[in-house]
Amino acid sequence: MSSCSTFTANDQAARVGERSLAVEDIDALMANGQGRQHAATQDASLVRAELTRWIRVELVEQATGTTDTAVAGTADLDARLSNGIAALVAETPDAGREMYQAGPSVSGTVCLGAIPVDPPEVAGTVLAELESGMSWADAAARYSADPGLAGNGGVVFDNQGSECVAIAGVNPDLIGPAVEAGVGHPVIVDVGTVTVLVTIRPYDELSGDAQLALAETATNAIRLPELLASADVYVDPRYGVWNAVTAEVDPLQA
Repeated sequence: MSSCSTFTANDQAARVGERSLAVEDIDALMANGQGRQHAATQDASLVRAELTRWIRVELVEQATGTTDTAVAGTADLDARLSNGIAALVAETPDAGREMYQAGPSVSGTVCLGAIPVDPPEVAGTVLAELESGMSWADAAARYSADPGLAGNGGVVFDNQGSECVAIAGVNPDLIGPAVEAGVGHPVIVDVGTVTVLVTIRPYDELSGDAQLALAETATNAIRLPELLASADVYVDPRYGVWNAVTAEVDPLQA
């Protein structure tokens, strides 16, 4: 079976650009590893979900020049979508950098460095040394009152081991001044009884995994919406209507 066809609109369940999904091929999408299922016997919302999946895959694959048109079910489409997203990321390697350096208001993400100090008066000395060229890791090793941060270069990790976190999950008293200062500009913050130097770490100091995650976020937040906004998508009214804003097949309203 192939999703790339020259059927008339009445034979198409959906179309993205020049590629179309035949009505008869919806059954393959509904199989889900349980043998061929007829769409006509399935819950309408499930059919719409599979059409949505197929349309998203087609949008990404056409944008990256992929020619795989086989319809082999949900697991296959999931794998193709993942591969397509990876290809989009590879096409725009600086997208994550640009988004991150625009600040948390754009990226929604912060990758923090922290150096708690004791006594508090040491903070001014640390800031002066940083401004004179001392690296953040060296400053953490020399001055951090927290042995863990002293040993890992002053990098803040969440409980899942990630060095970048959603800004919504960070104490605003801690992050606020750092956001105002901007990426790569450390500030002194008093949080309760603790004095700490905080910085939003420069992009080039992030690990490869963190940079890749930011690139994926940028692709999903920026590149995909661009594709969706300009997409030429048709869905047979028997199944619903394409919603470019939500990137889903919606029920056709009476």
